[in-house]
Amino acid sequence: MDRLTVLLLLLWSSGLPTEGEDSEETVRLSGGSTRCSGILEVNVGKWERVYHSGWTLKDAAIACSELDCGFAVSLEWRYEAERSSMVEIRPECIQSGSALKDCARQFDESYIFLGLLCSDSVRLVNGASLCSGRLEVKSHQSNQTWSSVCEDDVDLQDAEVVCRELGCGAPSVLKGALYGEAKGPMWTKEFQCGGHESGLLDCGSLDSARNTCSPGEAVGLTCSEPIRLVGPSRCAGTLEVKHEADWRPVFHHKDDWDLRRSAAVCRELKCGAPVSVERRTEPSDRFLWMIVSKCSMFGSSLRECAQSVYNSSILDLTCSEPLWLSGGSSRCAGTLEVNHDEDWRPVSDYDSRWTLKEAAVACGELDCGSAVSVGRRNESSDIPVWTIGFDCVQSGSVLNECVESSNSSSILDLICSGLLLLPNISVSSSKDGVSKAQQQGFQVSKGSTFNISCSVLPQYLGGSFHLTFTSSSTTRNYTQPAVNHSAHFLFPAAKRAHQGSYSCVYHLQEFSHDVSFESRALAVTVSGELSQETD
Repeated sequence: MDRLTVLLLLLWSSGLPTEGEDSEETVRLSGGSTRCSGILEVNVGKWERVYHSGWTLKDAAIACSELDCGFAVSLEWRYEAERSSMVEIRPECIQSGSALKDCARQFDESYIFLGLLCSDSVRLVNGASLCSGRLEVKSHQSNQTWSSVCEDDVDLQDAEVVCRELGCGAPSVLKGALYGEAKGPMWTKEFQCGGHESGLLDCGSLDSARNTCSPGEAVGLTCSEPIRLVGPSRCAGTLEVKHEADWRPVFHHKDDWDLRRSAAVCRELKCGAPVSVERRTEPSDRFLWMIVSKCSMFGSSLRECAQSVYNSSILDLTCSEPLWLSGGSSRCAGTLEVNHDEDWRPVSDYDSRWTLKEAAVACGELDCGSAVSVGRRNESSDIPVWTIGFDCVQSGSVLNECVESSNSSSILDLICSGLLLLPNISVSSSKDGVSKAQQQGFQVSKGSTFNISCSVLPQYLGGSFHLTFTSSSTTRNYTQPAVNHSAHFLFPAAKRAHQGSYSCVYHLQEFSHDVSFESRALAVTVSGELSQETD
């Protein structure tokens, strides 16, 4: 047997591919510090780089999983001075369950390609997003299998390290059996993190003191989403997302941000309900994050659906504070509910301590104007509620910092004035057009047709308008239903009898309460020869 034959036999017995024989490896990350970081390449007869064709972190997670690298931490564009051949992998193909190689197709030459960073030692599985799931760890010294961690072997400081390692926000939930039972072996060490480490396996550890740990005690972890509102308060401002270690504003594309998507952001920030969504154009050369609608509409987090874009429309979002009024005809009327420690409950008024003075605090925090009425209703049985300590509120604290847990059947309903404190009143005339304010009041020409309009902002549904007229000799009332939040009172020919003071009263019924808002008074004079005119 010659030397060449012996060498070929040795190579075959060691499991290494000989020349002309395909390796089983079809996808890899090259040029990184570990096998789980670097440039994404696919073997299609030769190794080709992958073009960056609209991938999000959600797509990167599929690639990391195929590489047995656990968790997608970041996705970035890589650039090369010279164009080279590469392949394209469309996100919709791999999301359908196909392997990366089966989705690869030849692409024109380009200089933009994909770089991935996967966590090769820590992952969260069976969660609703990339930042939640059952905690699993893989040791590089053992047999490279993923092991679940017992609830008793990880604490909040350990969880902080995990969330940071995975590029997520701070831990919000840490609990056993939260995301299903363990499927494989259990980790046998107790972590001893100080909270500052870059990765969980960088932490110290001790042999676990427990004797057993059932699969049902495998710890689940939920990290908060790394988002924030930058503005006048923590619940209002420009929406920013942290992705790839970079805080950027969110791009507002047309009308893709509806109240449902905004409500999820407000809830994640532990604020109340969305109040407004605005699009702001800012002359800037910076990159923004665009949230891919098809990705986020299925419950994925903003971070895992972010794409880098350069088109200057920025999303501004205003949420209420961590309380809202539910069940009413507007966001400023209903049952007062407060969020404390991720627990939304109605507020009780079993001792009838709530007056308009106390209700004004809640209306103010909700950006809902002043308090109009305080109501109470009784449930059929006691339910979990919050009671508010008013000594705490009077000291300057917000409502959700002043709650006490209780059970009661007496529930508080509030009606706030809303953002409108007064209806609007205006006059138009067939001869004069819209009258302008004069120091002495408003004038319309004798004999002209004039119209008095009452309107409110679209805060409440329905209702009616009462136009009240007062002169030195008489008082009259006119009523019309509110149509599109307004009513128009037509007067065919102006005459002496129409000269006087007018005001609009917007009237509605909410929770069996009659609620009214009155406009400022409007003085109308009729110009022309009035001395010979009779009523």
